[in-house]
Amino acid sequence: MAKSRRRISREEILEGAATILESGVFADLTVDSLARELHMSKSTLYKHFASKDDLIVALVDRRCQDTERELEEANFLTDSLDALKLIFKIYASHAARLPAAVILQSHKLPRGSQERVERTSSTLGRSFRSVLKRGVEEGTFTDVGSELAATCFIACAEGAMVAAARGSVQLPRSEAVESVHKLLLPGLGVSV
Repeated sequence: MAKSRRRISREEILEGAATILESGVFADLTVDSLARELHMSKSTLYKHFASKDDLIVALVDRRCQDTERELEEANFLTDSLDALKLIFKIYASHAARLPAAVILQSHKLPRGSQERVERTSSTLGRSFRSVLKRGVEEGTFTDVGSELAATCFIACAEGAMVAAARGSVQLPRSEAVESVHKLLLPGLGVSV
């Protein structure tokens, strides 16, 4: 009697791809490597996704949706400093959920995925700008220019995420991103 294969869900395929992409190298994700990782046939993959690019687009979209959902559900009505820390916590979660290859080799992403990552980054940037502007208006932060401060926060958080994914910072990506606010808050007149 032949052994039947278990059904593989779309979600399991996305998670398998994320596991492979955690290596930091897009070339590691092939239909063959994914079939081996999940103990499935290649035809099963093609039942769920038309191509490897479609799989990557779906993976990146799902991870970015999770980040944007967290931003929508966040309560930024707390004081500005707590709200700023919450945005960093959400950014840290985003950094942890994106596979290393998506972070380190974003130029190799399908165009739709590149645009999705950029859109999520813009959404995070708007959140930073809004909270920083409010904090300046409330007197919580020194006015150094909320646009400049938000740009610095985003650039530093992204830099920390990349450095951790590359291994040049010996912290998990989420911790590297979350620690950025401790470095930058003194520039806003807040003691850490």
